[in-house]
Amino acid sequence: MANTRHSPSHATPQIGLFGTTAPAQVHRLFFALFPDDAACARIAAFADELRPTLSSRCRWLEASRYHLTLHFLGDNDELRPDLVAAAGKAAARVATPAFEVTLDTFASFKGSRPPGVLRTSPDEMPVLDLWKNLRSELAREGFGARLDPEFTPHVTLFYGDSELPARAIAPIRWRAQEFRLIHSIIGQSRYSELGRWSLQ
Repeated sequence: MANTRHSPSHATPQIGLFGTTAPAQVHRLFFALFPDDAACARIAAFADELRPTLSSRCRWLEASRYHLTLHFLGDNDELRPDLVAAAGKAAARVATPAFEVTLDTFASFKGSRPPGVLRTSPDEMPVLDLWKNLRSELAREGFGARLDPEFTPHVTLFYGDSELPARAIAPIRWRAQEFRLIHSIIGQSRYSELGRWSLQ
């Protein structure tokens, strides 16, 4: 989750049947690009090669969850229809051509559980153009305060226990022809697609 480096917000606890306190669900919304089947298979193959070289404490993502986050729209105690509708309006106004995504660097970000990621080249402009265009439309719908001011395009592979140096990899490419609005519940592994929009 761009962008995927967000700590879950602490939802208001709920009181259980016997007076015990249980954490409420935390609902997350984000826009993302998803690799096609061929690229997803190559990312998974790279992860399989990498896995034996790293700590057994790494938490690996399932291949079905590989994505490149464009915009994180916040965490809430419930799935809010007003935010979904506003996000859809913004997405419908985005006019960006389809483009090729190239992942060519393995690296990690900072953090208590540093994410291991595959990144694009810093000068990969088409994905940056989409990020900027979508950001502008989201700001018009009132999301401005929720949006990250910077963007590092990446696909997360795992959450580890130490930072790793960046290194080049054999490029993994796919053609981005659409972007999607995704709903997830923190702690669960399933993503729900709320909408998708074509890149013309």
